[in-house]
Amino acid sequence: MTPDQQISSIILPSRITLQSTLPTRTMELFSKIITEEHKAEIVTWIDKKTNVYDTINIPYDFKLLLRGSRDSFTKDSFWNLYDNKANLVIVMKVKGTDEILGGYNPLSWNKSPVSYKRCDESFIFSLKHGNIQSSILSKVQIPQYAIYSYSGYGVDFGGCDL
Repeated sequence: MTPDQQISSIILPSRITLQSTLPTRTMELFSKIITEEHKAEIVTWIDKKTNVYDTINIPYDFKLLLRGSRDSFTKDSFWNLYDNKANLVIVMKVKGTDEILGGYNPLSWNKSPVSYKRCDESFIFSLKHGNIQSSILSKVQIPQYAIYSYSGYGVDFGGCDL
């Protein structure tokens, strides 16, 4: 404990640590159309649960592939981004309203060959922006016509439904 005495310990003194401040992250919103509550509701339908998932326990990661305002609203932009992709949730907002339409398809979208695809798990839906309780889920009625893949169209659930 004498300040002038030489230190004989092999333990190095502690280093001075500087507190660094990281820049604030600016994250782009996943969607300008659906909320976390909508995502939880859609995932509940995918998993066929009776109780809606909590927004912090959504078991799937949503990735934005196409944004019409960024990538355009054409069938070519759809196929450039969705060809051979599976487990897709498609969401669109009806202009001038608060209605949100969409669908889920677990099968892969393929622009060729032109064909209907059989699926029991696909569905389409309508969401109200202000009131989740008024959402409408429409399950597949004729499984052999659940999905229509054709490069001349964009997304096509049920041949004519959506």
